[in-house]
Amino acid sequence: MNIIKLIATTIIAATFLSCTSHILIKQEYDYKNLNRAVRHVHKITEKILYKGMQNKLQFQVDENTRIEDIIIDKVNKEIHISLSKHFSNIPFRSENTAIIYDAFRQAFGWRYKKYRLVIKSLGVPIEELIPNIYRVIDKVDYSRKPAILQLPVAVITRPDQSTFITKGLNNNIALWHSHGWYYDNNRQQWSWQRPRLFQTVEDILPMGFTLNYIIPMLENAGANVYTPRERDLQVNEVVIDNDSDQNPGIFKESSNGNHQWSTGADTGFAVGSPPLHQRNNSI
Repeated sequence: MNIIKLIATTIIAATFLSCTSHILIKQEYDYKNLNRAVRHVHKITEKILYKGMQNKLQFQVDENTRIEDIIIDKVNKEIHISLSKHFSNIPFRSENTAIIYDAFRQAFGWRYKKYRLVIKSLGVPIEELIPNIYRVIDKVDYSRKPAILQLPVAVITRPDQSTFITKGLNNNIALWHSHGWYYDNNRQQWSWQRPRLFQTVEDILPMGFTLNYIIPMLENAGANVYTPRERDLQVNEVVIDNDSDQNPGIFKESSNGNHQWSTGADTGFAVGSPPLHQRNNSI
């Protein structure tokens, strides 16, 4: 019986709590260091914000919004109202920004009719928080627009490329399609770095859409794409070493007459004497 009473009490309490409306706590301020004019404007601002928190205005105010500072400049006839960051949660547009300023001006009345009003949040006037794309009355802020970068010189140019991109992403992008082969010393064989899962391997699956779709799309958009992992799908590979006697073959050099081939004086990399050991670069 006691269990039934407990369950019934819990249900009633839960129902009561679910039906209880949210209680809005009014912000408290200390007016000791405020002069009469600032205190007057401060209290009017409080009322406007409180109405906005109660959805009694054409704009909704975050209930955590507080007044941070109010400056009345009687010489230049300006009023600067600085509000906390919570006021910036309003999605500012040219239309609702004008409505906000009108609400404050009407509340201040004739006494401050000739004063210039500046309402700030996040340290800037709220009209500066309007995104460029939504600016109708306010001037576009060109400092927010991205800088136009000069397209870097492409390292590789395709001989069969019919068109060359002069505008677009204008970036060098490093991109690679997952992992690849590594030599498994325990198994004494080359293996994929990732396990078989759902009838595929991570080292192979991303390659299918990265090489065939993503990289061409980026390049067509004006980017230079670099891949540390091999991107060529063809299986033929030829390594030429004119000084090697490991695998003798035919090596020929030709010149167009203006330039001649010659053996360089600097050292370079060669096949050497396999097998190569760790940290051993054969010259």
